[in-house]
Amino acid sequence: MGTWGKGILEDDLSLDVYSDFIDRYNDGSDPSELHKEILERHAQSLTIESEWTSVWLGLARAQWECGSLSSDVLTAVEKIISSGADLHRWHPEDRKRRQQLLDDFLVGLSTPNLKPKRRVKRRIAKEIFQPGACLAVETRRGGYGAALVLKVVTTKYETKHLIGGLCGMFDCPPSIDIYEKRDWLRLTHGNFKGELHRVWCGAKSYLNDTKECRIIEIGKTELRPDDPTAEPNEIGIGYSSWGWIENQIRLQHERGPKNV
Repeated sequence: MGTWGKGILEDDLSLDVYSDFIDRYNDGSDPSELHKEILERHAQSLTIESEWTSVWLGLARAQWECGSLSSDVLTAVEKIISSGADLHRWHPEDRKRRQQLLDDFLVGLSTPNLKPKRRVKRRIAKEIFQPGACLAVETRRGGYGAALVLKVVTTKYETKHLIGGLCGMFDCPPSIDIYEKRDWLRLTHGNFKGELHRVWCGAKSYLNDTKECRIIEIGKTELRPDDPTAEPNEIGIGYSSWGWIENQIRLQHERGPKNV
């Protein structure tokens, strides 16, 4: 699971859990039943050392916003924060800030939410890019990465784009030949072990996510039978912010050994 920031919902799994809860809440599901369903749906992640804390944090955020924070979820979050169980997932230089955000989160959870989130009728955002779109990703430190839209799926909940990253950091938006080479980016920094850089990104969050890191469509390429793909709920390929694309391209360039 990838991260693109230090906030509570700025990693794939916590955002998945939160979004799962909120989506079903908006559809009319009872919060107490959702509590059980979410834990059952993410039972496997609760047994994985690098993932279990994200399940509880995402669930706690969703429950609190909906005015239904349960005592067992609050207790789980208290133990996570007091024990430091979440911090091993973070780069040493990021742990102090992560701990501060966790402490602030717990203070918020301990205060009853007097204005619970209202159920919102779902509006499905239209696709931002079509399959085969060649994207130049402007990074926070300057320069551009490259990514390709591999698939677009629209469900009753939302429109998702499967994005695959490409190797290289460039002074200006990459030329189309970079995309034709299909030199797929593999993540080897941090806890990654050569996984392909792939992520599902929702159309609804595009404008907000790209305020600081622009994503520019520079052209299109024909998709090929051997291009990597994924199903929307495939294990190991999460749903994330568009900012995660920039984050992982940049971190791989800055911290990662050569691609494997």
